[in-house]
Amino acid sequence: KQNNRENDLFVINFIERANPFFKSKLSSTFNPLSKGSSGSLVEFIVSLMDKDDNDMWKGRAISLISAIMMALVYMRDHEDFDLNFSSLREHLQLDKVIELYKTRTDFPIHIKNALRAYTVSLPSFQEGAPKQKDIVLGLHGYLQMKFTKILGFLTDSYGYIFNSIPEIDLENFTAQNKKAIILVQFPSFEKSIDELKTLSYLMLSMLKKQLNFALQENPLSSISWIINDCPVNPGFSVVSAQARAHHVSLLFSYKDTNFNQSDSNESMSLAANCNIKINMNSPTNYELQYQGMKYDLNIL
Repeated sequence: KQNNRENDLFVINFIERANPFFKSKLSSTFNPLSKGSSGSLVEFIVSLMDKDDNDMWKGRAISLISAIMMALVYMRDHEDFDLNFSSLREHLQLDKVIELYKTRTDFPIHIKNALRAYTVSLPSFQEGAPKQKDIVLGLHGYLQMKFTKILGFLTDSYGYIFNSIPEIDLENFTAQNKKAIILVQFPSFEKSIDELKTLSYLMLSMLKKQLNFALQENPLSSISWIINDCPVNPGFSVVSAQARAHHVSLLFSYKDTNFNQSDSNESMSLAANCNIKINMNSPTNYELQYQGMKYDLNIL
């Protein structure tokens, strides 16, 4: 406030306290689907899905989300369609898929082909039938269910963040070389460990997606993120390795030294790519080993 930078601080607050839809403003708004290609958004959604050992069903579900995402991204870019988690969930219904395939003759051929490829892959699907057989509805419902959990809690529980006009635009921050701080507050007392993991991975995936944008456009950018109480997520260490080249500052923090137990390779890679390491009081002797070198974090 003393430096007149109040407008550069954004807070994404997942702590609901009570029903957030009827309370005063609790959080900055953010729509991860408002920017980005269909391919990158599909990868983003798929990364949030529950793990499934059955590759066949997961592949079918990805075919569904890919076809729909291509159509909705086209509508977003050419018709000012409001693409968010709520509208994505709505268009995953079978009648919406068929409606897009039959009525949107203006779609590019690759989008129409993707919609048709998905529908005809459903056993007993009849293209001209006014109503599909139960087996078609059941199979599509099963594939749609793969996204029900993630889209449900992002839309219903956190719609006050994701279903409003976005105030946070990461690509705009990067393009304009705007220095901003985004503080993310997670509901560690309110939600389960699984939901906290999903929320943290959601935010980390969006940061990774933004760095991918920087790699493609190569802007001179500067953006600082403060992410509080996040676990180590597999695949995120590459972000810490690439961030410096794009003038992106990352701050990693952890509550205790057990943060490395879930994925020791990931945590060691994160530590190795951090130039400055600050350790507060620790009741245990904590040591990292990397490329034959030992780092005593109690004295760093």
